[in-house]
Amino acid sequence: MEQDTWTFVLRRPVKREGAGRYMVLVLVSFAVSVSVTRLFLSITGYPQIGGSELHIAHVLWGGLMLFIAALLPLLISNRRAYRAAAILAGVGIGLFIDEVGKFITQQNDYFYPAAAPIIYIFFMLTVLLVLQAQRREKATVRAKFCKVLETLQDWIYSPLEKKDQVLLIERLKNIKASADSDILSGLATDILNVVEGDPRPAPADRPDRWRLYIQELDQWISENGLRFTLAVGFLVMAAIAFKNPAYALLSTRFPVLVETLITGIHSGRSYGIETAPGLYQARVIMEITLGCALFVVSLLLFFKKPRIGVPLGFGLLLLYLATIDTLLFYFEQFSTILLVLYQLLLSLGLIYYRTRFTTGAKVGVGR
Repeated sequence: MEQDTWTFVLRRPVKREGAGRYMVLVLVSFAVSVSVTRLFLSITGYPQIGGSELHIAHVLWGGLMLFIAALLPLLISNRRAYRAAAILAGVGIGLFIDEVGKFITQQNDYFYPAAAPIIYIFFMLTVLLVLQAQRREKATVRAKFCKVLETLQDWIYSPLEKKDQVLLIERLKNIKASADSDILSGLATDILNVVEGDPRPAPADRPDRWRLYIQELDQWISENGLRFTLAVGFLVMAAIAFKNPAYALLSTRFPVLVETLITGIHSGRSYGIETAPGLYQARVIMEITLGCALFVVSLLLFFKKPRIGVPLGFGLLLLYLATIDTLLFYFEQFSTILLVLYQLLLSLGLIYYRTRFTTGAKVGVGR
């Protein structure tokens, strides 16, 4: 009598080809949808779609987009469907989570102070997913074969560009040489023969737009100019960090002047110390501490110490994004988006400086 044999095979997840690009589309769509929705509602006075009893909230449109985003990769095998699904998923998530205040309060309070930091924390977690998707991983033979099969979907309709064809052939040769199964090795050999024997002429490689933009920047950005710009940028960041502590310390002595100069530059909904005294004091202390550190970074860059200032500044920006900005989203709500954009722009400037002037290059030599 034959005995049934049950075999449990734990398959390791395989990262999809182009997963990093799809996650970037999700992230950007998410950020844009939340920002545009809040801006539109504040400008138009928070209109409602519906009648006396009905209120069609935008969370429903977000749910519809998420539903379509889930269906697209299930119904369509073309890789272009993944782009559309990524964009729809990002917009849908943004429209959905924008109304989180209604779901965590008994009063369905759309303006609940904690809603903004919850949205921001969710956004930062998505950033971490994007960074994880961008990382290169050591793929197994079967994982490489899965990516080969994805690439072949495009090859079926038209010949690949030269760089993509080279990558495809390289993967097939690697699979053929290192496969632990005759079936995989034979299949890779057959596909390799067909791909190499493709009589269709390969189209010219399209230049990477980002590389072209960076090359244009390289022509007119010098080391001294960028370093000075970053130094000024961190000086401005230090001033922004000291804004709220200055208001807390000087508002009792110069109430009218401080109200005009400091709170006058803030627009939109905001909450004061009476909302959460403990969090407010923690924010002020952290702003003073990081403000001093940001000022030091500015001095380091001014006095040509980029090897210390650049990594220190990048670390401080990450710390600011993870801590103070979360509290700012609580007290100053969605006006903090502009500050986050400014910090991200500074971070990109530091990455560009480090890549071009401090990685395998002599610092201080401009063009």
